[in-house]
Amino acid sequence: MAALIGVVFALTGCGSAPADTPDGGTESTAAPEQIVIQRPGLYPEGIEWDVKRQRFLVSSAADGSVTAVHDDGTVNTIDSGDGLTSTLGTVIDEQRDRLLVTVADFAAVDDPNRPGEAKLAIYDLASGRRTHLADLGGLRPGERHLANDVTVDPAGNAYVTDSFTPVIYKVTLDGQPSVVAADPRFGSPKGLGLNGIEYDPRGYLLAAVAGTEKLFRIPLDEPANLTEVRLSEPISIDGITRRSDGNIVVAAPFAPAVISLSSQDDWQSARVVGNAPVAATDSTTNTAIRDGAVYAINAHFAQMHGPKPVQAFEIFRVRT
Repeated sequence: MAALIGVVFALTGCGSAPADTPDGGTESTAAPEQIVIQRPGLYPEGIEWDVKRQRFLVSSAADGSVTAVHDDGTVNTIDSGDGLTSTLGTVIDEQRDRLLVTVADFAAVDDPNRPGEAKLAIYDLASGRRTHLADLGGLRPGERHLANDVTVDPAGNAYVTDSFTPVIYKVTLDGQPSVVAADPRFGSPKGLGLNGIEYDPRGYLLAAVAGTEKLFRIPLDEPANLTEVRLSEPISIDGITRRSDGNIVVAAPFAPAVISLSSQDDWQSARVVGNAPVAATDSTTNTAIRDGAVYAINAHFAQMHGPKPVQAFEIFRVRT
């Protein structure tokens, strides 16, 4: 899940360079330190940087909307959330100018009597039009669902984690869903199972099970031959962001910290190369990379059920 509850934090030791950009350079110093979203009750869970239009895109655990946020804080609604309960994980398919967003019922996290939801909404970014709404939970009827995070491969196939049912879904370019991987190790006795997911250009997925402190490598040519990544230390991983140097930045909400992992053996194993403690507790994090700079969003989930809705939400630059 993708929110930072608390304060700005520092991230150190993320690979061999101070920070990376898509062309291998260093991060921009002109990027803003903070952007404030003045949208009461938004509770934005996911964040992506739309490089083509120079704006952030955020989801909403509260109302299922999708919102564009500009550097001056102005916002534009991409989708008001009509027919959607909660929007969580996000990813941009830059090659096809699409935004993919997981759809769930966020209230099911705290209420075991709610069946939950698992869907994937797909948007054409040029028009803002929702082009597909794939029903994923229908592939496993009678089970609880929480579509959590999403990634995309070069062919345009999307891969979605389900935190309540131990499966990873695949949604093709034309919106057809299927189960690409199912394994009891994807579940967790602590409640939330599968969480963050990222595609590696060498042809596999990295998917985290937060409740069991495990990370899995799933080869897409033989997904049944998935293996557990041998971590140098147990980490309860939430969101995953792949950097251009091949390292991944992960959230460890129970530490709480943001951690950088590196692998020298094609993700058969991985070691911690950076650990930045987060000052807040009870936080989950997802990040976006903008011109090499890492950003996170403060969703204020701790105040989500308070007497008054939170009035503003912050996008923070994470110092590397």
